[in-house]
Amino acid sequence: LRTLLDGLPATVEVAHRGDVVTVINHGAEPVEVALPGDDLATGERAGRRTLAPFDVALTRHRSEA
Repeated sequence: LRTLLDGLPATVEVAHRGDVVTVINHGAEPVEVALPGDDLATGERAGRRTLAPFDVALTRHRSEA
């Protein structure tokens, strides 16, 4: 998971609990991120997306063993 989200601006917070990943853009500018797993809001593959200022994304990330 760490390698998927390396290089993000300091204004982006990433946290995970179990298989849920929370990504928060605390900044005043949009940020493009590559999100792991499936978007919890849509059920679709998350992939690349732009987080608007103060936006939040929630995904379910299953580790590949």
